[in-house]
Amino acid sequence: MNMFSMNREESIKRLVELGKAGFYPLFDDSWFFELAKNNTPLNAKQQEKAKSLIKRLGQHRSLERQKTVLFSMPEEDRNIIMKTFLKLVEGSILDEAPQLH
Repeated sequence: MNMFSMNREESIKRLVELGKAGFYPLFDDSWFFELAKNNTPLNAKQQEKAKSLIKRLGQHRSLERQKTVLFSMPEEDRNIIMKTFLKLVEGSILDEAPQLH
């Protein structure tokens, strides 16, 4: 099954699996450097916003369309998505390796 025929949830799950392998196809490498400069946890308002941003991203099944949406977002929204996505990847890794908790 390829990225183009997946539903929204499968698409996000596949991106998490790729993230666990260290591959983040949606994000530009330079964004990680910017995120590292100001890596504060998301506050409650940002966590709420993350849900709608991820939903908006998930409305597009193809990787290219998702990238287009991300590149058109304001930096703050992109950072919220990146932090949320990295938390999903971290959570998935910890679920598989509880000894890392």
